[in-house]
Amino acid sequence: MGSRVKVKIRDYQRSRVYRLDDAVKALYDSTPISLEECRALVKQAFHGRKGCPVVTDGRGRCRPCGSILRIRLPRASRLPHMVLHECAHGMATDRHGPQFVARYMELLVRHLGLEFGGLVKLADEIGVDVQQ
Repeated sequence: MGSRVKVKIRDYQRSRVYRLDDAVKALYDSTPISLEECRALVKQAFHGRKGCPVVTDGRGRCRPCGSILRIRLPRASRLPHMVLHECAHGMATDRHGPQFVARYMELLVRHLGLEFGGLVKLADEIGVDVQQ
């Protein structure tokens, strides 16, 4: 019986993506939304895709967490851009890599009305790689 070796791929631009999040927060009215509004936003983000993550309140967590199955949102992370960040985790397989950033930007444009070219310029200034 063979053993399974789990290969851990380095999340090389995680901190830069978090800096991008901070910059995005300054681009729109980042008023917190209710958990029900978060659920509605996730449902809109996944419209037309197979499946939609279950959104929970993130009780006992300090940070949000997202995947294709579940998005956990502690009260402090119920900002639209953070919800969309977690949605992007359910749409990409490269953690905070270029594919993830591309999905995140698409969601920011579609749901927050941000300008794609401006986001790409911002990502470039911060040093975040984006899938072309």
